[in-house]
Amino acid sequence: MKQKQDLNFFALSKDSIKENTFTGIANIMGKMDSYKSVIYPGAFSKEMLENFVKDGFISLNHNTAFNDTVATISRAWVEGNQLLVEAEFHSTATANKAKSICLERLEKGKSVGLSIGGRGMEFLFSDGEELIKDMESRNIDMSLVDVDSITKHKSYVWGIPSVSSLVETALTFTPANIGSEVLQLREKMVDEKIEQIALNEKCRELSLKTLLGRHNNLVRD
Repeated sequence: MKQKQDLNFFALSKDSIKENTFTGIANIMGKMDSYKSVIYPGAFSKEMLENFVKDGFISLNHNTAFNDTVATISRAWVEGNQLLVEAEFHSTATANKAKSICLERLEKGKSVGLSIGGRGMEFLFSDGEELIKDMESRNIDMSLVDVDSITKHKSYVWGIPSVSSLVETALTFTPANIGSEVLQLREKMVDEKIEQIALNEKCRELSLKTLLGRHNNLVRD
């Protein structure tokens, strides 16, 4: 059991900038990622999300330098096993460039990823079946969990029952989870005309990605 900082990668979808805001799925709970981690449904508390809205920010590829942040969090909430965020772009040149790149990619049917950075407690289990038993002992809503896939996993897996803090959500081109995407992307034009870009796929099957835990010495190593 260790306190860790984690980055979870998801993709944006293209119907999502309205007057310089975007909305997207930042995290999927109850899914095992390719780094063998599962965030439990209910891991994101209301109080923690309120603090995230107050102090969190949007970065580019987890570059947290002050001048490189591109947006501020305006809303964060949970629907089922999905953590969703809404954010408003800053008026800086860096933010406008990032927004333009997102719009151009999404118009062409390409993806733009979302990735969260935060901290939580992580437990190591010998296999997926043991993790499922731990979930059941915690009275987790198992309808929100990919029980079959996790149970079939016969080697070690990390379980994350709670996330104690979220620091940032990053725009990235390398989302680790399938379908973790911006769901809405709209732009406020100079003449105040709002151009909405429709989704090419409203939602794909989503899975969770924990990356930093295997690539950053701030985590388990």
